[in-house]
Parts: sequence; C-alpha cells; structure tokens
Amino acid sequence: DSYNDKGQLFHYQETKSETGLGLDVTTITTREAISYNDSGQMSSYIETLDRDGQAKTQTTRSGITYNTLGQIKYYQDVLTNLEGATDLITTVAFGYDGVQQVLPTYDTKGRLLSYTEYKIEDDNDKTKDLNNDKDTDDLTVSTLTVRESIAYDPVTGQMTGYTETQAKDNQSTTAIREDIVYNLLGQIKSYTDTITSTLTPGLTQTITFIADFPDSYNDKGQLFHYQETKSE
Repeated sequence: DSYNDKGQLFHYQETKSETGLGLDVTTITTREAISYNDSGQMSSYIETLDRDGQAKTQTTRSGITYNTLGQIKYYQDVLTNLEGATDLITTVAFGYDGVQQVLPTYDTKGRLLSYTEYKIEDDNDKTKDLNNDKDTDDLTVSTLTVRESIAYDPVTGQMTGYTETQAKDNQSTTAIREDIVYNLLGQIKSYTDTITSTLTPGLTQTITFIADFPDSYNDKGQLFHYQETKSE
C-alpha cells in the first residue's frame, strides 16, 4: 500500500543514520494513511518516530490547510508515547489560539516569522488515579504559545532569535531569546533569554545558557553538560 490509486505516496518508512563528530543516532520514521486534498497537497497522516535515546512516539496530523503559496496555515497533531509516558496524550493545534484560527506569517524566503499554537495535555487513561487524589482525571493543562519576531542567520538559515509568550494557568510569561549559536552538528551552544511574567510584575530575569563544553552532548545528541547563569 505504498501508493494510492492516484500514484500518490501513501505509506513509507525512512531510516536515517547520523554518525561522526561524536554523534551516533539512528531514527526510523514510518508515515502511513497519508491523504491529500483536491490540489494534491498532503492533508493528513499518521507518523511513528523511533529515535535512539528517546521514547517511541506516534503523531496523527489532520486538517492541514495551506495558503496560496503552499505554506501551511493550520493543522492539528495528536501525540502519544508508545513507550514511557504512555498515559499522556498531547493535542497541538498550529495556527489556532483556542478560539479561532490565527494565520502564521512567513518571510520572503518561506520561513516562519510568527505563529500561534494551542496545546492541551491530557490524561489518556481515565480509569486510574495516578496521583491518589480520588480523581481519575489526573492531568488537563492548556497552553497558548505565540512566537513572533523570528530571526534567522542569513547564511545558514538557522534560527537566531525570537519572542515567545506562553499563557497557562491564568498567567503569562514572555521570553525574548537572542544570540542563538550552534555547533557544527546544529546543536545549540548558547543563547540569552530575557523573561518577564504577569505572576511577578516588575521582575525581569536574564538567563544565559552555555553548552559549549567538549561533553555538552552525548552520542545520541542529548544534552549532557551545560551551564546556566541567571540574574534577576
């Protein structure tokens, strides 16, 4: 069933190996049940991701819509863990603020400049009381994220900064991330965050993150050693 009756890709598997410079990671991606709109654009699929050093996950993406340039306007992801935290189900709506759709913006090179994302984290098993509070609904958290003023390196195209506001539990936090620097593997070496919150008006936190040590990342690309300096 790799192709449908229109000759469009319907089901495939991709194996990616990353080796060298201290990295040794294999990622197996399986995408299936791919559907298309009348313009031949992908509208939904189910993707299973199995990466060394991480829990195996499955994402069901649906409702993908596009602008007239073929850039994504909206989609919904439902993410589940096939290993580890299997009782957690996360629903993410890109281009949505919890009430209505909000169009993302792109620059002239087709890169995202701003977007809105609404996420709900929920307990997928309502039969168990995991935290012993006599309520089997152990988790329901919604988070609204607005990321804007996204900047890119003109040569590499890597993201160098942005402003992100997250609203959750009746409070809002804004982080201005600047001066993002990467190593040769595309892993983050350093950045600076300036953070304000409605929970602590008048307080500004500045956090400098450094992961530029010889052992900052392990061979699976996971963060192993870093330094963080916070001033308030």
